[in-house]
Amino acid sequence: MNLKLLLTVLLVPIFMFGCTVDRSTVIEVSVDGVTHVVGKMRGEADNNYVAQWKNLWGGRINPNIYVRNIKAIELVSGCKVINNSIVNQGLVTMASVEC
Repeated sequence: MNLKLLLTVLLVPIFMFGCTVDRSTVIEVSVDGVTHVVGKMRGEADNNYVAQWKNLWGGRINPNIYVRNIKAIELVSGCKVINNSIVNQGLVTMASVEC
């Protein structure tokens, strides 16, 4: 993997998570032994969340990442993710929940 691609894969999710999340709502949760950070989206309705792995180093995009991100959102929110609201970008998942 070339350096530019590696930096894009690692840095875009960090910047995206940092800009879209209300930091006061961020909670760490473990899903399948992997620590995730989940927070409510800034400036959005109370049912919109963002999730990603806490440690992004060496992260390769894999469908299981998204499944775990969704589980993390459901654990933190206590609600079910709305399937047609899921957006995956890099290693980050954004979704709305319905209680």
